[in-house]
Amino acid sequence: MATIRPSTSEEYLELCSRITEAQALFIIAAAPADGNLTHRILMLYRARDLLGLCNMSGGSLDHNILTVMAVTYFRKTEYAEAKEIYTDVLQKTSAEQDPFNHAWCLNNLVEINSQTGQIEDSDREALGRAKAIFQMLHYPTGAIFSDIAMTDLQLNDGDVVGAYAKSTQCISSSWDKGEWVVFPCLNRLADGNCWPLEVTPSRHTWTWPITYLAWAQKFNQIIVSHWALCFLGDYFLVEEDEETARNIFAAVLDGFTQMNIHKGRAHCMLRLGDMLKRQGQRFMAEELWTVARTLFKRSMQEKNVAEIDARFAEQEPLEQESLEQNEVGAPVARVPVLGS
Repeated sequence: MATIRPSTSEEYLELCSRITEAQALFIIAAAPADGNLTHRILMLYRARDLLGLCNMSGGSLDHNILTVMAVTYFRKTEYAEAKEIYTDVLQKTSAEQDPFNHAWCLNNLVEINSQTGQIEDSDREALGRAKAIFQMLHYPTGAIFSDIAMTDLQLNDGDVVGAYAKSTQCISSSWDKGEWVVFPCLNRLADGNCWPLEVTPSRHTWTWPITYLAWAQKFNQIIVSHWALCFLGDYFLVEEDEETARNIFAAVLDGFTQMNIHKGRAHCMLRLGDMLKRQGQRFMAEELWTVARTLFKRSMQEKNVAEIDARFAEQEPLEQESLEQNEVGAPVARVPVLGS
């Protein structure tokens, strides 16, 4: 679609003003993310509306805005929305026309499939295409992201040793590339649920999440800090230090709730519910599990939904509301924190 050609100086100034505002909104929204992701998404929608008024929808800037919007939805763990946007941009671009956005879409669609447990046979080939485009563009950072995504496919195939080796290789290549490259590498390594103790050195079960937290603090990344603390909470659970784990998850739950990050909220609620159940507080545990189930559904975590269903199936019959009727924002009984 051709850009509007202004016939008067006033129309020209208005056109320039709209394009400038759209570019400014895009730059602000693409900056390192704080906790207010919803506001960033609204800014990006406004930027796209301005481009539409200039007949610039579907161009390179519009694709850039859409990919940043998809990244933001991904960070909110609203994977369905992110996948829809990436799929749309992928269909509108090619390796010849707008190769940069095309490669990111290929890469990040695989990432979404991995995060939601919906890995497809074509994902490995898609990553190969994305990495080849990044290499053609002489963009080694993009190739690192393709390697990061490949570790998820290796984990899915049961190649934990190979996945860990590739993850450590990725982080070694990332330290000098900037925090936005380091964070995804550390996110994999810090998640102890991915790495059996017989595969990784035992000290790494806590050194990676601590390193992740340190980098998050260095760059004032609120969301990353919360995920790092989640992984530390899991470490303390493995060490059977439920008092520390409980206080960590309760604190992180408050933050994830304020930022409305569904998967993070659900992760904390699941862990807190399990601890309450072991303490004999079944009713509070089931309250947390119920809301966690809805949040896992919202973030397409069917494996976690099944785990919660199994927990309920193991319980003696207890009157409860239908699991499917609970709202994402449903009130939950306050989780008591030791020392509060």
